[in-house]
Amino acid sequence: MVNPEAKEFREITVIGTDTPGLLANICALLGEVNINIDTISSERSSDGAMIKLGVDKEDEAVAILKKAGLEVKHSSVILANVDDKPGAIAKLTKKLADAGVNLNSVYLVHKAGGKMILALSADDMDKARQVVDSSY
Repeated sequence: MVNPEAKEFREITVIGTDTPGLLANICALLGEVNINIDTISSERSSDGAMIKLGVDKEDEAVAILKKAGLEVKHSSVILANVDDKPGAIAKLTKKLADAGVNLNSVYLVHKAGGKMILALSADDMDKARQVVDSSY
């Protein structure tokens, strides 16, 4: 599970041909070597499929996925601990926009106890970190 106190984590992005079973194969490859998936997001487009993963053993996962012939990238994402109430995401994303930060991706990682954790990736990660840190 993503640590609610963490400020960021490493995310793996797998880019592949959009075919039935791609996600199942990726999950099976990781499960067979006891790598736990903490976060997952999957999208498809006319260009193919993009699966974003947070795992407990990043280096091992990257090696296994590459060995299987998959295109793999990894990067840091910022974790924002936000109040779980209407308008909270709007407030944070407005602050980021006002600071000139362009978001690449945002997704909800976890909700509990009146809080939610958002994973953010941006064109200027340093500036985005400053905004997030000054907001919460």
